[in-house]
Amino acid sequence: MQYIASLSYGKDSIAMLEVIKQHNMPLDRIVHVEIMATDTIPADLPPMMEFKIKADKIIKERYGIDVEHLHAKVSYEEQFYTKIQKGKRAGSIYGFPMIKGAWCNDRLKMKPLYHIQKTTRHGSE
Repeated sequence: MQYIASLSYGKDSIAMLEVIKQHNMPLDRIVHVEIMATDTIPADLPPMMEFKIKADKIIKERYGIDVEHLHAKVSYEEQFYTKIQKGKRAGSIYGFPMIKGAWCNDRLKMKPLYHIQKTTRHGSE
């Protein structure tokens, strides 16, 4: 079994790493799901990308673990223009993620995390 922390770079997830260390809890991996606006452009603004680089160095020094940066197989842009296959909206594009049916969280964040969970359970990684 592996113990994996999902890091958002918010104050709570960074504090979580410190709590894990202070309580001598096991931690094998730290993962972060990067949202890509396009195939080559991250969704975060440059100052946030710079912060992540600095934070990764501190995390490596303090906890001895490199942060793994994952991303979905599709970008926000690609998913935005993908046509819906089923239901009353079949044929229309996904478009802007609305509160009801917010596709971006599922397709751009959770899929990579589910993949890590699945492959870790089956010993493929």
